[in-house]
Amino acid sequence: MRGPTQPPGHRLLPLKGVTVLELSGLAPVPHCGMVLADFGADVTVLEKGGDIVEQRLNRGKKSVDVDLKSAEGVKRVREMCKSADVLLDPYRPGILEKLGLDPLTLMEDNPGLIVCRLTGFGQHGPLSQEAGHDINYTAMSGIMPTVAGTRKQPPWPPANLLSDFAGGGLTAAFGVVAALFQRTTNGGKGVVLDVSMTEGLAYLSTFITMYKNIDYLWTVPFAAFGSECPIYRCYETKDGKYMSVGCLEPKFTMNMLEVTGLSRYSIADVHQNAAEVVQELEKVFATKTRDEWAKIFEGKDACVAPVLDMQEVGDYPHHRAQAKLLHMIRLLFLFIFGCIPLVVPHSYLLRLFGIVQEEEINFYDRSKTNLAIDNRSVEDDVEVTAFSNRICVPGRIILCLLALSPFICAIYCTVKCCDRKAELDDLDGIFHTSKSAQFERLVEAKVIA
Repeated sequence: MRGPTQPPGHRLLPLKGVTVLELSGLAPVPHCGMVLADFGADVTVLEKGGDIVEQRLNRGKKSVDVDLKSAEGVKRVREMCKSADVLLDPYRPGILEKLGLDPLTLMEDNPGLIVCRLTGFGQHGPLSQEAGHDINYTAMSGIMPTVAGTRKQPPWPPANLLSDFAGGGLTAAFGVVAALFQRTTNGGKGVVLDVSMTEGLAYLSTFITMYKNIDYLWTVPFAAFGSECPIYRCYETKDGKYMSVGCLEPKFTMNMLEVTGLSRYSIADVHQNAAEVVQELEKVFATKTRDEWAKIFEGKDACVAPVLDMQEVGDYPHHRAQAKLLHMIRLLFLFIFGCIPLVVPHSYLLRLFGIVQEEEINFYDRSKTNLAIDNRSVEDDVEVTAFSNRICVPGRIILCLLALSPFICAIYCTVKCCDRKAELDDLDGIFHTSKSAQFERLVEAKVIA
């Protein structure tokens, strides 16, 4: 059975052709598998049954039932590993060996296999066999007190986000992609990846570690990232909701003070009389609702934004506008070229386009944009795609001109106002970049040694 996915055949995703076997487990490994699937990998979950928590991170994956306690089940997994690129291991160190799936043996059968072993404390050391969860790994990484802020006692991490998914799932996914690239340069040899969520989170926190000795950032009263700073915190509004303020730079600070009617305070006052400024800002923000403040701060360049609940994100005007823009771009390509530039539903490189006077299409790399919103369902994409496939090329062009001419004009005006950053030679370069090309750029940038 395959989980929800986007219709195939329109965009060569960078991991297309990579085969991943995912041994079923809790959140971190399913998240890693989901990320790989989102970028095109063929991920199969080897279900053992009896899961305590319903697994909802199976987007784009297939699943098969395998009894790892039986010799037949173990043999089946070994056979599958012979043709796989990646095996995701969610178990404590030594469990695979006890099951008869020793990574060294598996790699003898398939020298190119990448075995990613994702654990809380790593494969070695006194804690390697200890049970734990995100809160324990975050505690052991050394950053929990800093993340919690000076006012939070006892300290508490943001849900199970940091170790499970940032230090765990996402770090493991990057390790897998790096190992896949390494195979192209080392003769096709696989590796065993030891991914510790504790160490992954500590690595993620390199900025904090490197700047920890700067007291005004972390430790002194009203430090910038200590949760009390008047210009880097949240303020409650009249309706019991919150506005986030992050105007650390002086020009943004002055903009925020002017909008809130507190321009009598200087930059020096913000730091020297922080407690007073906080009290005044609390009073001011309490006079209006969150949405009123959000409207007031629009276009003010003050680093102030509303705090949204999950159920509000999809309906927020900015996100809705972004989703409509993306949908419009997809439709234009659908009718002109018979294809849709599909994207991963979490993070993607958004390329804006326009039709220029020479009647050719140019593309401009605007910026890396995090957009977790696409309200259209998979069925919508499939239905529109099926409709497009029945339309001849002239029909597509006519429909494009009739139905999308206002949008074309709007896009043209938008693009004419943008600074051109890159012009791609052909349409294929828009939709995907090969793995090797991506990593060549990373190597040149010294991101990967």
